[in-house]
Amino acid sequence: MIDFENIYPDNRLNYTNPLEQTQCVLLRMLKIIDFICKKHNITYWLDGGTLLGAVRHKGFIPWDDDVDICMPRKSYKRFQKIAQQELPYDLFLETKKTDKERPLPFIKIRDRFSTIDHISGKTVNWLNSVYIDIFPMDTFSDFFRKNAHILYTIQYKGLPEKNTAYNFIKFILTFFFYISGLCPLFAFFFNRGEKKYYSYALSFQRWWPHFYLKKIIFPLSMIRFEDTVFPAPCDYDTYLRSCYGDYMSLPPKEEQTPLHSGAVHIIQKYPHKEALNWYTDKKFSSTKKNAIIAPSSFPDNRLDSTDPLRQAQLVMLRLLKIFDAICTKHGLTYWLDGGTLLGAVRHKGFIPWDDDLDVCMPLEDYEKYKNLPQSEFPYDVYHDTVSFNFLKLRDRFSKRLDNGFDADKMFNSIYIDIFPMKKCHAGRRVLARPLMLIPPYTPPSIYKGIDIKKRIKRIAARLLYYVINYTGLSYLIKILSLVGPKNCWAYDLPASWHFHFPDKWIFPLQRLNFENFPAPVPNDYHNFLCCEFKNYMEPPPENQRNHHNNVSIFPTVPCNHPEALKWEDYH
Repeated sequence: MIDFENIYPDNRLNYTNPLEQTQCVLLRMLKIIDFICKKHNITYWLDGGTLLGAVRHKGFIPWDDDVDICMPRKSYKRFQKIAQQELPYDLFLETKKTDKERPLPFIKIRDRFSTIDHISGKTVNWLNSVYIDIFPMDTFSDFFRKNAHILYTIQYKGLPEKNTAYNFIKFILTFFFYISGLCPLFAFFFNRGEKKYYSYALSFQRWWPHFYLKKIIFPLSMIRFEDTVFPAPCDYDTYLRSCYGDYMSLPPKEEQTPLHSGAVHIIQKYPHKEALNWYTDKKFSSTKKNAIIAPSSFPDNRLDSTDPLRQAQLVMLRLLKIFDAICTKHGLTYWLDGGTLLGAVRHKGFIPWDDDLDVCMPLEDYEKYKNLPQSEFPYDVYHDTVSFNFLKLRDRFSKRLDNGFDADKMFNSIYIDIFPMKKCHAGRRVLARPLMLIPPYTPPSIYKGIDIKKRIKRIAARLLYYVINYTGLSYLIKILSLVGPKNCWAYDLPASWHFHFPDKWIFPLQRLNFENFPAPVPNDYHNFLCCEFKNYMEPPPENQRNHHNNVSIFPTVPCNHPEALKWEDYH
């Protein structure tokens, strides 16, 4: 975990003027974004008033109160995924997913300690604090650029400000285009031919878009902004003139005021769930000493054994205890699942040959957990939200070598799997098997080398696949799967749709000892395990006692990954 507090200290209280305090916070935020973008090769550049300030003032426009940057759409999407885990605890990534109240179609990075008075004088529902705007840039053809005014004209902009017959007719027409969904079709039709322009035209609903030739932006140059250099368009003169005209001339004195907000209170907590209190939540270091969940609270006993598998199990047990502490702190529900639950019942701990740990969470709690910042976790634990289509909590000191995974290309260390479960209708439980045969499922291949029993099953699956998907039965099955009360749970993973558990099997949860740790388990774990493993109390034959095609585990050897840590540097 990167200690941004030591790299870029928060010096907002070194100033007394609110605007200077705001610009101090913004500059620190911009440096952190720049650090993350460089680390992950994400392309961005200064935009709008920030670029103008860099050229005309070598820093902030003296009265400016925000920062604007742009990213190509591909980089914009990557940044959203990576920022979730890379941003420090005191910055908030504001998207439509993380804050449903947000009114704008682009993302912002927010400071969690400050408050901005809304220009309307009202308290808004989103986190209204000091922010950086991040705009996505899409590519467009010359035909689109020449006809963009048509799209702009038919965009729905809400009720007209003046009650005239012309405005009323225009409102009816634009509202029709809005509810019919025709605007994106027009945009797709217009955007044909060579894409040689960049613009944020598709991201703005109420502003006239600007179009920039690619050669005006790339290759990016570097420009000084305050005490640091940041990426900027190579021909920033043409870029700025298309936005501001004679951009080197200062506006009249009466217009030299902040445009985006009212008063700023730099250490006042905003009434929002993501806001923090400067006096009680501020951490002056995010090292292991001051992590929210201190590693010292969970001793690392991996060296108590000399067997690599047992060492891995001791690491996973520690990860489970940390995960439990975080869930308790945030009021999140989880329970043991799969082989881990089986081990708790049959062995009072790990299955002796098991090398991973499985837990489940209701989908709503899973999403809350997913959005937790990395700063919520100890320095030696990695909150992995990007490697798979489910979450993992990883140890930073170790390495696993598995068939099919390169530990030096992806972060493959000792982990626990965290699966989402969603509530579904009773009809889906009845039709679970047929639902599995609907795409994205693909029928199994039939090849030499498998026994006759498996071959017959695969032939049957293929036949059913074609019958269901080429006769229209798939639509009927989907409809019938929505029949009945929502009283069962299923993994929110396509490959596991055939497992469905009645609500009464899971809740209320009970506690069961797992390696002397009281872990939550389903209320009726007997039926739960019978559903997954049938005769679960009977161990498998000796030759089947292996797991996950694991080749070897190195509990104190790190992966070749930027998030990995060396054991000897910390112990």
